[in-house]
Amino acid sequence: EYNNKYLALLDAQHMPAAELIFLNLADDSRPWSWITGKLLGILDQYEANGRIPLANIAFNGNQPTPQQLAQMPDKLYGIDDEVAHSTKYDDKIRDLARMFKEFNKPIMLRIGGEFNGGWNGYHPYDYPKAYRKVVNIFREEGVENVAFIWCYESAAPDDFDEKNAQGEWKWFPGDDVIDWYSI
Repeated sequence: EYNNKYLALLDAQHMPAAELIFLNLADDSRPWSWITGKLLGILDQYEANGRIPLANIAFNGNQPTPQQLAQMPDKLYGIDDEVAHSTKYDDKIRDLARMFKEFNKPIMLRIGGEFNGGWNGYHPYDYPKAYRKVVNIFREEGVENVAFIWCYESAAPDDFDEKNAQGEWKWFPGDDVIDWYSI
């Protein structure tokens, strides 16, 4: 009976509608060309399996181990601040935008998913600027098959709606760049 229940889970009607792939902009464990060289094949495979690709662009890459993190005086190690205030990662973002456009089928894109989770090391007030920048680059590239997702980590502090003295959002990038809200 156990085996029959397990086999029933393999039936397509019990499979998820989306499949997640993580794309870390600062990951230097592999050349960027290795990632982009495989990405369209991965997207095609997800689609062939009947799933919508759910990509997560992470503003980190080589995350510290818990032991390293404990020793770090500054726990904010993400690259969201660099994405927001420099052009260092713009070419990688444009590469992804062009590949998603070429795929030409629906893709869901989580930008800096679970942004407020401490394990990401993102910078308050810079994360929303980095999110907006990614969306704007995709729009500049004419990408129309991507739905942008803002994914909040509910186990983290509930400060997602806070603003600083200048009126800048701590984590919220704005309704005009969000298609889906996620928890």
